Amino acid sequence: MESACYNGKCLLHVADFVAEDTVSPRLDPENSICCLISQLDHSLGQEITSSLEAVDLTCLQVQVLAELAKRPGMSTADLARSTCVTPQNMSLAVSKLAERGCLVRKPHPTHARIHRLDLTAQGKRVLEKALDRAGAVEHRAFGLLAPRDRQKLLDALRASLVPFKRDGGTSRVAKKRATRIRIHRRGKALPKAAS
Repeated sequence: MESACYNGKCLLHVADFVAEDTVSPRLDPENSICCLISQLDHSLGQEITSSLEAVDLTCLQVQVLAELAKRPGMSTADLARSTCVTPQNMSLAVSKLAERGCLVRKPHPTHARIHRLDLTAQGKRVLEKALDRAGAVEHRAFGLLAPRDRQKLLDALRASLVPFKRDGGTSRVAKKRATRIRIHRRGKALPKAAS
């Protein structure tokens, strides 16, 4: 094994470590589920974002419309939890959809500060157009899968998301916020949050 010296320290050639027979499969991004999902997310995200420009929607806005079509009356906080985004991002998406006339806010029957959200006829039309466009991208990516394999993939992805949908979000910040809210609701004093 050849080596080179730099400032009195011996350095081994990188080529000695990347020989095919010595690379651990764990180091290969092609063998990492997280890396492959990240690449797929990036590629699909770009394609779907591009396809949704024609209907002037973002991926998150389509998710909001689809969630409300499935479960009318959700609140902004419910939507944030179900899509694993921050309440602030969800609030912005909901506001833009309301401005476009795609959804309406209705007062909650028992909580004055909470609004229930419902799709309008305009929202349903926009959702249909968006789903057609996003569906074409999805078909391009997964159209070669047999229906049984597609169902297995859907089941595996849903199961993988379960731990991240607990406790109000995916980040440590969201989990801390959820804990602070639970403590506050029980009437205990809240410590000052560190910035």
